[in-house]
Amino acid sequence: TEQFFDAVERGGETTVTTRKHSTPARWLGYGGLIPFFALTLLALIGTEAISGWATQALIAYGAVILSFVGALHWTRGLDASDSTDATRLLTVSVMPALLGWIALMLPLHAGLLLLAAGFGLLYVYDRTAWQLWPWFLSLRSHLTAGAVGSLVAVWLGSAA
Repeated sequence: TEQFFDAVERGGETTVTTRKHSTPARWLGYGGLIPFFALTLLALIGTEAISGWATQALIAYGAVILSFVGALHWTRGLDASDSTDATRLLTVSVMPALLGWIALMLPLHAGLLLLAAGFGLLYVYDRTAWQLWPWFLSLRSHLTAGAVGSLVAVWLGSAA
């Protein structure tokens, strides 16, 4: 089985841990791209009615997934050793849900763009926040690219 190593810092000490559960995370993560890709395909090649439905479904799915990715910081915030870190992590954890909610209420074209920006900005933040988890950052880069690529493709397709 795959083994990945992470450095975990607690109380000023760094401990190297082995992550054996990365294979299910990868399968589930990549599986989560299937709705992005399927809805993008339907939005780009479907009839006008199907394309409109698929675009709305893509925005709804994107909002849910953006909220999920942001929520990864919630437990980290609860476990933070000081109140400044806790406040930052808890705030970061809820902001993507708010962005997703706003995207659901915007016109489709703007909603797609807001979600793509949200995924991109959260990934930039996560490059620092998860630096001790290199296997997770690798996975996040692929998943973010798939999500943003889908949203931008439909955004570009709807602009034509």
